[in-house]
Order: sequence, then C-alpha cells, then structure tokens
Amino acid sequence: MEAGIPPRAHRIAPRGCNRFVHRDRHLIECFFGAIKHYRRIFSGFEKLARNFGGFLRFVSALIRLR
Repeated sequence: MEAGIPPRAHRIAPRGCNRFVHRDRHLIECFFGAIKHYRRIFSGFEKLARNFGGFLRFVSALIRLR
C-alpha cells in the first residue's frame, strides 16, 4: 500500500508521494462530490442495478458536459 496524500510542509522527515496517484484520487473524490448533488443517486431511489447504472451514466455525462 502506498500513501496517496502528500505530506504536510512542516513535517520533519517528509515521506514520498506519487503525484500521479494523488491527482487521480483528487479527480475521483471531486466526481463523487458532484454526483452527490443528484438526489436519486445518493438516496438510492433506483432499486435495480440496471436502472442505477443507467442513471449513473446519465449523471456522469451531465457532469462531463458542464
């Protein structure tokens, strides 16, 4: 396992951090934050996995087109 968060600037012995992993992690966290603005996703109105996946793709397209 590898740390994906960069160390603080005032740390005495700074540990290494993979910047590519951190960038990807940040994009994913921002995406999940944007998805939570859509009520049908976070409250689980869709009971079937097929419907949930379809709506998730739809919301992803809306976020991408912003």
